[in-house]
Amino acid sequence: MLEAIGVKVSLGGESVLRDVSLAALPGELGVVLGANGAGKSTLLRALSGELPLTAGSVLLHDRPVQGFKAVALAKYRAVLSQQFQVAYHMSVGEVAMLGRYPYTEPLRRSRELARKALKEVGLSSFWGRSVQTLSGGEQQRVHFARALLQLQGEGEHSRFLLLDEPTASLDLKWQHELLQLARHCAQERNIGVVAVLHDINLAARYADRVWLMQNGGVVASGPPGQSLSAEALSRAYRTNVQPVTHNSLSYLHFTVAERTAPLLIDQNSKNSNYVEANL
Repeated sequence: MLEAIGVKVSLGGESVLRDVSLAALPGELGVVLGANGAGKSTLLRALSGELPLTAGSVLLHDRPVQGFKAVALAKYRAVLSQQFQVAYHMSVGEVAMLGRYPYTEPLRRSRELARKALKEVGLSSFWGRSVQTLSGGEQQRVHFARALLQLQGEGEHSRFLLLDEPTASLDLKWQHELLQLARHCAQERNIGVVAVLHDINLAARYADRVWLMQNGGVVASGPPGQSLSAEALSRAYRTNVQPVTHNSLSYLHFTVAERTAPLLIDQNSKNSNYVEANL
């Protein structure tokens, strides 16, 4: 289990996370939702062990995550950040193989695993290409393969994959493909996946568990049918979110009610009144 207990984080003297408690479980895809500035990415960084905590604790396998040595921690949790810089000359295959750095194994074995991972993300023919020649979405898929490779090891402890806005650069097809793959990894490999998403409807469709954030705290949690109410979403996003019902839909779907008056945006609320990315 990857668990946050009463986590508080302050950055630049400002409280960013306020008494956050949650548990990510192996075999589940958990999604963190919330408006811009709610604390989603900060929470992910805290869970990864990257950020020092003002109060509380983050436990991985019942041990403080900050107490792990770097190589040991890398075998049990992988992070896909919004930005990942690599050397200009590196090929797709070389970037994917970076995921094997915690392991001592023959180069041939690393290449074999990397080719399989790239095939999973639809990039099997890209092995020798410079990663800098790829589109943003293709690069994102390479790094997703890298993160998966990092968690392919032996041992009895469960592993966790932390994804910070993994669908941000992807087209419609690959938004769904990637989340389907993430859920498959959770279910078939018993990996715990925690993903920060902006799209409510992607979360409603693919998540096993949702944590809805507002002002640095978790205001609703549980399965999508329990946590994603129109009332909770409207409060978190500060707009009128409404459910969409249709016989063809087997999952929750939301939209925003049309405004009858102009949207007024003040200095502390720069979000647009449209929060949905229709599927």
